[in-house]
Amino acid sequence: MYRSASWPSSSSETRLHHQLPRGHTYLDTLRHVSFGTVVMCKRRDAGQIVDVKTSDHHQDLHQEASMLRHLMLHNLDKCNILTLYDEIFISNRMSLVVEKLDISLHNYLLETQGLVLLEDIRTVIQQVGR
Repeated sequence: MYRSASWPSSSSETRLHHQLPRGHTYLDTLRHVSFGTVVMCKRRDAGQIVDVKTSDHHQDLHQEASMLRHLMLHNLDKCNILTLYDEIFISNRMSLVVEKLDISLHNYLLETQGLVLLEDIRTVIQQVGR
């Protein structure tokens, strides 16, 4: 499932800061974290907004992609589990193209003061249990 990609044909700022999969337009940088960067992009073919998660730590992203593929085999991507669209290597860095979430885990934890609300746990367990 690995593909290689090249620079997008967009602004020089995008070229300096972000390497994106071919066919994606840079919209915004969501987070710079210890594992890498998450940027919001638009898929030009479908007009769909996605997140591109890039990291130098190939093993971590490979493991995350493997888990997401396994969950998707059981249709759990329909139950609040992140949908993985693609895995790409760009300039020796692994990237995952995933669905755009309404809220990041980081922002959720900020909003809930570091707690996972029981009602949210219940919703996910009910959906996954179906």
